[in-house]
Amino acid sequence: MKPVIIYPTTVDWDYLHQRPQQLLKALAQKDCLTIFCNVNKDYLHPPGFEQISRNLILANNMDIPQAIAWAQTSMSGEPIVLYYSNPPQYNRLKSLAVDYIVFDALDEPENEFSSWKENYKLCVQNANLVLASSTSLFERVAQLSPQKALLVPNACDYTHFSQAQKQIPLPDMKFNKKIIGYIGAVALWLDWALIHKAVQTYTNYAFIFVGPFYGCADAPVKAKNLYYLGHKDYGKLPAYLSNFDVCWMPFAINQVTKGVNPIKMWEYLASGKPVVSTSLPEANTKYIDIISQDNLLALAQDSPPQAAEKRIKFAQENSWALRAETVVSALMEGLKCYPQ
Repeated sequence: MKPVIIYPTTVDWDYLHQRPQQLLKALAQKDCLTIFCNVNKDYLHPPGFEQISRNLILANNMDIPQAIAWAQTSMSGEPIVLYYSNPPQYNRLKSLAVDYIVFDALDEPENEFSSWKENYKLCVQNANLVLASSTSLFERVAQLSPQKALLVPNACDYTHFSQAQKQIPLPDMKFNKKIIGYIGAVALWLDWALIHKAVQTYTNYAFIFVGPFYGCADAPVKAKNLYYLGHKDYGKLPAYLSNFDVCWMPFAINQVTKGVNPIKMWEYLASGKPVVSTSLPEANTKYIDIISQDNLLALAQDSPPQAAEKRIKFAQENSWALRAETVVSALMEGLKCYPQ
């Protein structure tokens, strides 16, 4: 039995390499056929089905009914697994002819996602298996359906981001200052008051943001030592990360971010660089220093070599390959009754 796992049209494969892309890549390496319905916004891929690696297929500009029909023809007799993460899609997906449903709980249905609440409950109740990316989300799911809940935190593509352990020169990263860097969406969920205070306090540092603006047209904070480099291809991110002296996660603390297990946290750790964060519940203080508006000292503290070694080892122990093993084990257990 070889499960065929299909992710419906939600995000672009090439925009931000997030949990769905990472988990599907890892599941493909565990001998599951995975199909990602790709928005393909900029037509970087030819429309239609495109195999980009072993067991991993992009369905470019194609919706999930087309992907299911293709899978049923091409992989006749194998179980079709719907894997999705976007609660607003529930009504469109609930009637699809699939054999098993996996809902991935990625965000708390609060604040800007509060409209998700009704569908969120239905997603959990009508799935066969519910993954949760953080302890907070796992507890929410377990209250609704404890027998279906499975904690699968985020992780890192260690092989990819371990490249950042050695500096890779880049023409747009030549600063005559130490660098405090951030990789990810530049969005309103960051703590912009903290960012403003940090850049004003440490004027001898360059603060670098690598990632697209999301939900805001311009930067809420501007300063001479603050640089927004925009979206960079996933393949180039380790090179940018390799030039950071300190990596940070300046998230605002609210109902949504309390359920965030940041992928960037694991990617930062894989580089061995010092990592600082606001007090996110998922920030492991054995490896990460906590900052606040009242205490920014960790941004400028030196880190001993043995601390870098510990961060790297911790990242190695939290790879997407290991997360995929957990998911595959749960899938195979759930599909035991599938006729073979």
